[in-house]
Amino acid sequence: MSPAPDGEELAQQKFETARGFSDFNDATWIGKRVTSFSITSDVAAGVVKRKDARGDSIYKSSVRTTLDIDGINVRETLSWNDQNDSDDESSSSSDSNVCVSSRTTKLGESSIDVDSVDGSYSLDASLMGVPSMISGTDAMIKFGIEHSLAISDHERVRCFLLYDVDDILARVVVCDEERCEEEQKELAAGPSTKIGDFDDLSSTEDEFKAATADVNDLVNKILGLDATTIPEDYKVKQRISESSSVEDRMDQLSKAMGKQQSSKEDDNGVIIKRNPMSMFGLVTGVWLGDCVVRNHANKSKKGFGGQSGGGNKKAFKKNQKPKPGAGISDGFAEWSTGVQKVALSFLWDYEEKVRQRLDAGRSMGVSISSEMPSSSMGTLIVNDMARGKNAEDRLLYIDFDMGAYAAFMLGSAYIKAPRSLSFSYSSGKVQPFFTEFGVFQNRIIEEEKEDSKDDNDEMPPQNMPELFYSRLTRLYDSDGRLSQGTTSFFNLDNTK
Repeated sequence: MSPAPDGEELAQQKFETARGFSDFNDATWIGKRVTSFSITSDVAAGVVKRKDARGDSIYKSSVRTTLDIDGINVRETLSWNDQNDSDDESSSSSDSNVCVSSRTTKLGESSIDVDSVDGSYSLDASLMGVPSMISGTDAMIKFGIEHSLAISDHERVRCFLLYDVDDILARVVVCDEERCEEEQKELAAGPSTKIGDFDDLSSTEDEFKAATADVNDLVNKILGLDATTIPEDYKVKQRISESSSVEDRMDQLSKAMGKQQSSKEDDNGVIIKRNPMSMFGLVTGVWLGDCVVRNHANKSKKGFGGQSGGGNKKAFKKNQKPKPGAGISDGFAEWSTGVQKVALSFLWDYEEKVRQRLDAGRSMGVSISSEMPSSSMGTLIVNDMARGKNAEDRLLYIDFDMGAYAAFMLGSAYIKAPRSLSFSYSSGKVQPFFTEFGVFQNRIIEEEKEDSKDDNDEMPPQNMPELFYSRLTRLYDSDGRLSQGTTSFFNLDNTK
């Protein structure tokens, strides 16, 4: 097990994580599809109160990350047209019917877990402010867990697990979002000079370098970084040798994993798109991959949306500056990391019984916690594979571990979450529990068509798509605090 980073290493880890999160998520996102549903205590009732919304712009989400003296804050502003008051399309699009909702999240108090390579993240919050237009309910939400998975340079999928005042899973929400076209064009044109809380600057090379240096200096002061510890270029590749440290090897591996899923199509004609799954697809073979593990440092006694990092407010007294290399001890990005080989498999008797199994192999640094269940037995409750439905609308519902967990396959998205946050009432504590959210995709290489045929005039064989699965997990300990977060990338091995 690798020791937790401290001093300058911790400050640099905070900086890289904040930059990775901001570079991808700070944008205007357009909601293309929203699906929400509920389940009841009666497992046989299946999925109830399902709501689906599809459109070119169901809502807009403007995300902005700011670096303040009290830590890193994220402000999200949602806007949408309220169509409940009138059936007239012209009136529903008027300014008077535009609704706006905003929320500010302090990352140090949200138990956030971030993959700094592609900007995927997960967090939790008490009284999570998700508008009813998205959640599909007006009921009070006591606690919420949000997962956001980057599936390309311009697309992300978010999942909200919402728990009511009785700590029961009340609503599951899945949102498909795309970056607005204007920002896509800006990214295609070249690197943006907008970092964090700053406006766009001149695009000339000299001014860009000067502006970047100024921004980095300010960020370094806020995070307590020494300028000598910051690499000039975070994208400079370092060769891995026998003398390379474990941290360098894990960093290169995580970056390589992120590049595999960075875009929908590259110069080599590789096309990546979402792949709706069925039970038959899940059990086709074994899913082999790598798991990046982050063990969170729990310094606070608060759980379930509380400040899990134990903010050190004494460091921000008047006229007192953070010491170089010390960083902000607010709980953000205070984790130790590792990489582990994993194998995920699903077994099905082609009737009702389902088993999900995770086998862990060799690791470098931190490994997957022993509190993470390695096997789950379940019963298939809903298997909606109607041919008339869009593949992304088809739904699977599996009841795992005798009602402890509920799992759903909505098109290409897989969700697994506890039905209740309070499993052990007699001890006054909750049992360790976890959440899982992932997206299945396929990748295919389009070869150039040749004008001439072979001598036998046979058509060349078509390339079969490569299936892979990107996944986020969150593991909570018996005190309700986030203890471990993981990011995994699996490829289907169906060679058996």
